[in-house]
Amino acid sequence: MKEFDVDAKKLNELNLNRIEKQGLVYPSNEIITGTPKDFTSFDFIISEMTNDELLNRMAVFTALHASASVNEALAMSEVAVYEHDLEVKKSQVMQLSSKSKVTDKRQEALINDEVVALQEKLTVAESKLKLLTALRTSYNNYTNLFSRGITVRIEESKLQ
Repeated sequence: MKEFDVDAKKLNELNLNRIEKQGLVYPSNEIITGTPKDFTSFDFIISEMTNDELLNRMAVFTALHASASVNEALAMSEVAVYEHDLEVKKSQVMQLSSKSKVTDKRQEALINDEVVALQEKLTVAESKLKLLTALRTSYNNYTNLFSRGITVRIEESKLQ
């Protein structure tokens, strides 16, 4: 079995270049991959937070959600590119194969070094996409929590 030899930084360079060319700011990996240290534990009660604290935390998680959404979209495009490249390469290997049976041609395509390398890249890209999707969902849940807290306060102030 072939061992994975993938440099995550190189995989991300394409995305970084795209973002920089568009004049956008790319947040650090610490911001992308984790919750800020201030919010790692859920040690607060929404109703006990001041309005400023609630709005500040919502602003942080809204920004994190937006960043994760952009990275998720870029990861989706990366997966699509690798899927396309993989299918094209398999087809090329099958067409160039000297084997007569289709099953033999498919088998040859699956063990081709370039196909294996593309499959590895696709696997890494799919894993990255799954992680970013989970991260975006988590940030979205926090944003919704803070949004509900703000809505409750607005409704309570209307009743008074």
